[in-house]
Amino acid sequence: MFASDVQGPMSAVAAAYLIRERPHLLYLSGPPSYLERQLGPAAIDRGIDNLRRVIDATGARVIMDHYALRDGNAGERFRSLWDAGVVTAAATWAPRPRRSRGDATSCGRRSEGRRPGSRRPGVL
Repeated sequence: MFASDVQGPMSAVAAAYLIRERPHLLYLSGPPSYLERQLGPAAIDRGIDNLRRVIDATGARVIMDHYALRDGNAGERFRSLWDAGVVTAAATWAPRPRRSRGDATSCGRRSEGRRPGSRRPGVL
């Protein structure tokens, strides 16, 4: 489910809606902690708590982007979310490390003939 501007969700109504929809994957903006001075820490904490409620109730995999990443202190401010398995869009789409030829998990696939950093068709 794409719920970009729910801002946390800071609203209990938005959190209840997300829980009712029971998404498997939830992509949202996260709490706008970069506005914490204007909104106050309680508002940001409410967004974090509501998102934890959504995760606990649905088991959804959560990708957080946009508002959450505007804050230079996001790493610490959202520690409880990262610990709960929330990831950023950048972490989700980051290139995977290359495997060595002898690595059993490479399943015998070869990378010869491709430019460094290129991807196989259909592989993210």
